[in-house]
Amino acid sequence: MLAGASCWWSGRSLEVTELTIARQPASSKEGDVFQNRSDKLPPRAYGQGHPSARLTDDDVDDIRTRLTEKSATQTALAIEYRVSQAQISRIKSFKQRKYRSA
Repeated sequence: MLAGASCWWSGRSLEVTELTIARQPASSKEGDVFQNRSDKLPPRAYGQGHPSARLTDDDVDDIRTRLTEKSATQTALAIEYRVSQAQISRIKSFKQRKYRSA
């Protein structure tokens, strides 16, 4: 047990034992490269691969095509695809959905 440990917001004394002290996992040892690679987080999901995506890559291509041809307004596309007009603007300017999903 560590003596003199206290909670910073309440001032109560804390009992800290060896079981409550965080330890590094065995795979974080220096030189264990292969295990560390397998412990990495999975790659981020972008575009239609993201779980909360509302538009497919084909939808984004269609939006950009229709905006380039001036066959529809941003507001009309936003209503049709059930997203905000600001999202259509970000798609048009390539601030979002820059690349197609793999």
